[in-house]
Amino acid sequence: EIIVSQKAAGDSSEKSVQMQIQDLVVQMKDMELRLNTALSQNQKMIVQSAPVSYATAPEPVSEPEPVGTPKPIAEPEPAAASESVVALKPIAEPEPVVAPEPIVEPEPVAAPEPIPAPEPIPAPEPVDEPASDSNRSLSPDEIAALFANMGNDSASETKEEPVTEPEPEVTEEPIAAEATEATEDETAAAEETAEADTDAEEQTGELQVITVAATAVPHAEILEAAKPLLAEQGYDLQVTVFDDYVQPNNVVESGEIDANYFQHIPYLESFNAEQGTHLVNVGGIHYEPFGIYAGTESDLANISDGATIAVPNDTTNEARALLLLQDNGLITLDEDAGINATILDIKENPHNIEFVELEAAQVPKVLGEVSFAVINGNYALDAGLNAKTDALATETSDSLAAQTYVNIIAVKEGNEENEGVKALVNVLKSDEIKKFIEETYEGAVVPFEG
Repeated sequence: EIIVSQKAAGDSSEKSVQMQIQDLVVQMKDMELRLNTALSQNQKMIVQSAPVSYATAPEPVSEPEPVGTPKPIAEPEPAAASESVVALKPIAEPEPVVAPEPIVEPEPVAAPEPIPAPEPIPAPEPVDEPASDSNRSLSPDEIAALFANMGNDSASETKEEPVTEPEPEVTEEPIAAEATEATEDETAAAEETAEADTDAEEQTGELQVITVAATAVPHAEILEAAKPLLAEQGYDLQVTVFDDYVQPNNVVESGEIDANYFQHIPYLESFNAEQGTHLVNVGGIHYEPFGIYAGTESDLANISDGATIAVPNDTTNEARALLLLQDNGLITLDEDAGINATILDIKENPHNIEFVELEAAQVPKVLGEVSFAVINGNYALDAGLNAKTDALATETSDSLAAQTYVNIIAVKEGNEENEGVKALVNVLKSDEIKKFIEETYEGAVVPFEG
């Protein structure tokens, strides 16, 4: 604008124009300095108010060229506004507290209905009293009879009636004494009856109970034959049958049962040693000869090489089976083995026999699977076998086994003198039971005479 005004005034001096331009440049630098100072102060204020954002510094103003028309001064970009501060949410007004509901007054308890007064008992109806004889009219016949008896009444009035002697009063004291004695007798009788009832509760059918555990055949059968004989002596024999050789001893040891009848002395002694029981022998009754029975083969003299023979696996019965096989020339045992022999004591086995050791009750069940089997007498009977008629070989009556393996009645130590047990042993050794054994088992079971 100055240059234009000067040109308009006719001043065209170049020097004058340059001086003016220099003055203008000085003014622009002064304005730039002031502008930078203002921007610096503005930036400090922005940093203090909003440390997160910073103002962008303006671009520096380019120096004007010394010659020529000066370029227009670029307007500085405005400083970036600081990020707005996030306004805090107004605190919500708390909800008004709900006033508690008023307590409902309980309904008044209804007064109980008055109990109605009992109805008055009606007065009993008056009983019609019989009419008095004095108000009754007499009939003509009654009047005539009355006049007829008047003479007799006057005559009888002169006679005095004899005075009747009063009967002597009966004294009740002797009766009371007799009643007291009768009451005492009745009381004593009632007490005796009560004692008798108590004794009857401890007995069955007025007989003292004896309980015995036994295997089925022949022991339980022999005991059944002994029942009526014991009943005559006042005992009720109750038998529980087992199918093994362990439980009969356990129930006697525990006291559940009085005695058992199924085993021989060696087995009893072995069981006590192995199980820690306290069983004792109170009487030998019979012995049952062991027998060798045919399985898939039937000729001991022509036994095959490698034949199989089933034997009981318990200590005493296995020894008994091995002794029987030795007596029949099939094996040879150690001389010192005796009644304690096992298959480990076999010294000679010329037929290479293979032994199948089983629980005694299982041996008869495998007859169809082995060449031969050595079976206890009672289990043979149970399987329908008889040592005398079915066995290929049996123990003889004079053999060590027969004498050793007598079947006994066993009780727990301390019960040897039990009267019921003593009666049981006496009956089982009686002639009646010996006859029963001989006729029933025909040599398969033999009464013991010791």
